[in-house]
Amino acid sequence: MSAPSEPSSGKRVSLETYATRCDTHRILRRLGKATAPATRLGFSCNDRVMARPNVFGGEFEYDEEDPEGYRSGVTPVGIQAGGRAITVKVYEIPPGESMCPYHYEYEEEWLIVLQGAVSLRTPEGEAQLSEGEVVCFSPGPQGAHKVTNRSPSTSRVMMFSSSREPAVAVYPDSDKIGVWPGNEDDSLMLRRADGDVDYYEGER
Repeated sequence: MSAPSEPSSGKRVSLETYATRCDTHRILRRLGKATAPATRLGFSCNDRVMARPNVFGGEFEYDEEDPEGYRSGVTPVGIQAGGRAITVKVYEIPPGESMCPYHYEYEEEWLIVLQGAVSLRTPEGEAQLSEGEVVCFSPGPQGAHKVTNRSPSTSRVMMFSSSREPAVAVYPDSDKIGVWPGNEDDSLMLRRADGDVDYYEGER
């Protein structure tokens, strides 16, 4: 089944800043509240009538705060299907845009190219991926990655990983670390140097 070659006309909404929208543990909870109330704690794909979202269709959410170069759309097909333990997202990447900054997490992540071609940057360099190709990103620095569409047509990819929290993402290019413990009040994004304090500093 083919997908359209131009970006979808999905409603543009503000979700999170570009750094955090790539991390499953915040964006999908926020999207899920609006699109799939039955997936709250205590519900799973085994507790509801079978849903059948289509990875080649659906409406993509674009974050108006994303800077140029990172303007991609996302649809939470995992939540739409009623899943909770595994996060599954489909990204729509217009020409010249990237999905997320170069980063790695401490959970295994998977990428499947659904439509078009993308450039994949990893610690080993940059490679071209075409429709149907599958890549697994291991936890930690060796699994760092960035997906960019350098082709003239819109590309779509599907990514999935664990939904467990606490979650940590590291951004080597900017030396930032994002932490999402499951409580919005305790979530943070900081530069590595900002966190270089002694274990007992400020304690009584």
